[in-house]
Amino acid sequence: MKPPVIPPIKLTPFMDKNCKEYNDGEFKYLFDAAATDMMCAEDVVAYSQSLQRLNDIDLEIQYAKDKSFEEGTSKGLARGRAEGRAEERDKMARSLLAEKDLDLGFISKITGLDIDYLVRLRDEPRK
Repeated sequence: MKPPVIPPIKLTPFMDKNCKEYNDGEFKYLFDAAATDMMCAEDVVAYSQSLQRLNDIDLEIQYAKDKSFEEGTSKGLARGRAEGRAEERDKMARSLLAEKDLDLGFISKITGLDIDYLVRLRDEPRK
C-alpha cells in the first residue's frame, strides 16, 4: 500500500533555506513571499536591496576565490617549468663536465650557467 501523498504546500513549515527543494528553486518563491508578505512597500524595497547587496558580496567573494586560484595555478606552473629547466641545464652541464677536454667557459656559454656554479657541480660527488 502506498503512503498518502502530502501536498507540497503543507510541507513548507518544515522546510528551511538549507533543504533540497529550496536550493533547487522549487519553493524559493514561497520563502520570498513569506519574508515580504507583511512588509510595507518601503521595507520590501529595502529588503530587496539588502538581498542584492548580499548577492553582490557573494559574487565578489567567488570571483576573488576563482582569481586567486587561477593566479596560484599559473605561478605554480611557472615555478615548475623554471625548476624543470634548471634541472635540465644541470643535467646537461654534468654531462658536458664529464668530457675532460671541454673548457668551462665553453660549457658556461652553452648552458648559461655561471663558471663558479659549474666548478661546484664538477666537484660535488655523483649521486
